[in-house]
Amino acid sequence: AIYDTIVRWNPEARKYDNRTAASVTANADSSEWTLKLKPGIKFRDGTAYDADAVKYNWDRYMSAVNTSTSRAWLNYVVGDPKNVTVVDPLTVKFVLKVPFAGFPAFLAHTPGMILSPTKLKALGDPTAADYKAKVDAFNLKPEGAGAGPFEIVSFVKGEGVTVKADPNYYGGAPYLDTTKVVNLNSSDKNVDGLKTGSLNVAFL
Repeated sequence: AIYDTIVRWNPEARKYDNRTAASVTANADSSEWTLKLKPGIKFRDGTAYDADAVKYNWDRYMSAVNTSTSRAWLNYVVGDPKNVTVVDPLTVKFVLKVPFAGFPAFLAHTPGMILSPTKLKALGDPTAADYKAKVDAFNLKPEGAGAGPFEIVSFVKGEGVTVKADPNYYGGAPYLDTTKVVNLNSSDKNVDGLKTGSLNVAFL
């Protein structure tokens, strides 16, 4: 909702639909993949959503300072940030260490959520003592960092998140103006909310 993804799995069609991607293609043995992005997309801070932005994010995901599971996946399959190269302003090439026909799954998951490099660079040196505190604050309100259909209004840990529509979203104005997701910490409460109409959708 905040960042969008490069592609998204379509369970009915049983294929990946392009989101920020114009196309994703592989060579014969799935050891090389070429991503072409849709033109004209911008992050909400005005930064271009382009091949350089994808490269910057993937370098960050594969960095030794990244402790998320995405680093483990990418390091196993891609191996080295040098294997991700910018071909032109809207094209990125991925040369895999391990041929993998399921590579688009990465583009639909965390590595496919591209953030504004301008916002990420403003966080400073990842090895600095105050870096984690800056990232924690950024995660609660990553204002301007996304290119998805919604922007965070408020995010309170353990309680919920409220988002508002971005009227300039590249995919067209979202259907919903505002969405609120609450954490009730109970499936019983979720069911009760559905029964009384206080919730529209619940995860059980």
